Amino acid sequence: MQTKAKIGQQIFFGILIAIIFNGLGMNNEGNMDDKIDPNDTPNVRQQKIFYATMQVYGGVFFALTNTFMGNLFNTVLIFQQERPVFLREQSNKMYRVAPYFFSKVIVDTPVLILGPLVFTLIIYFSMGLQKTADQFFSFFFTLSLLANAAASIGYFVSSIFENEQ
Repeated sequence: MQTKAKIGQQIFFGILIAIIFNGLGMNNEGNMDDKIDPNDTPNVRQQKIFYATMQVYGGVFFALTNTFMGNLFNTVLIFQQERPVFLREQSNKMYRVAPYFFSKVIVDTPVLILGPLVFTLIIYFSMGLQKTADQFFSFFFTLSLLANAAASIGYFVSSIFENEQ
């Protein structure tokens, strides 16, 4: 159930970002000519290119922030919720800390890859980023690594504190 909720969260925020930042970047030819009027002065042309570029940067920043914070907050309370069960099973010598932690990470890894993939598929082309495979996979790989880093920080913070307060 949590997996569906996490993927649903990625779909919701992906659609939201796609609506807000739709059509900001380059056109199909890989340039911003459709945003520039040929009658513009060079200064106005530079300003339009600057503002279009900053809008794309804003969209990418929003995507990165959403990926980081979403995955951080999904994992920051994970150990507190499972702590009583873990302590009971550890005291019964069923398993140690390392196998528990690694199994937790292995189970969460597909979601930390699938979530950014769904998110990237929704926002990448609507934001008008470069439509090449290597750029797409670079963006996806960056979001996937960021999701894993955020989850790791969440695990760390979760392991420091004993209760949720």
